[in-house]
Amino acid sequence: MGRWGGFAHSGMYRINDKWIMKITDVKEYRITEEMQGHPNIVSMLPMSRRSGKYASVVMEYCEGGNLTNYNIKDKQSVIEDITKGVGHMLSRGYVHNDLWRDRGEHLANFFVRGNGTVVLGDFGDMSKPNSENLLKLSEHMNKIIEYINIY
Repeated sequence: MGRWGGFAHSGMYRINDKWIMKITDVKEYRITEEMQGHPNIVSMLPMSRRSGKYASVVMEYCEGGNLTNYNIKDKQSVIEDITKGVGHMLSRGYVHNDLWRDRGEHLANFFVRGNGTVVLGDFGDMSKPNSENLLKLSEHMNKIIEYINIY
């Protein structure tokens, strides 16, 4: 098992061709667990190891990588997958504050499964909905859709 990915706050380790392990804080682990059960949310195994404020999460490895580097063929399907995942997140009482990045990897927290399904992952920057972050989410969704339609 080797270190994988370039993540600032947590380590990612590829276990095999189906699973990765992420070292994260307990808050992110709990939110990832709460998001389970939707086809457009990254899957995790129902197990972890906690040590103080950290936890290890075993999640699915998405063969297509993140959406920033993926060659989108069916734009409508990708947009539908994203909106379904974001809708599920909102229905669970959370707003993801890092769906769009103005610089670098714009869509780094959306991942593509081998079958082309887009899933939302990396729940480290989440908050409860309020008027400010819901407005920002709306702006980010517009940027995401515009970006997908251009490229």
